[in-house]
Amino acid sequence: MADTKVPFEVSDQMREFADRSIDQARKAFDNFMDATENAVSSMEDASSTMHVDSSDMHRQALSFAEQNVNSAFELKRFEINLRCILRL
Repeated sequence: MADTKVPFEVSDQMREFADRSIDQARKAFDNFMDATENAVSSMEDASSTMHVDSSDMHRQALSFAEQNVNSAFELKRFEINLRCILRL
């Protein structure tokens, strides 16, 4: 049989939609992280027995999680741009 594959092209509108989706997801995640940090801060204020080491550990864990998710967003944006370049 003949190979009848049609190359898949991503329109500018789809690329813009993907970019907006990533931006919206990042904003939602940032809002989530702000709320989480506020909750952790409130918990720390309410609990006088919490040790400094454990609060530092919580903050560091949140920082690692935030870095990980931000890296995932950047990777996805890079993949989208790379696919667009490769299709040119």
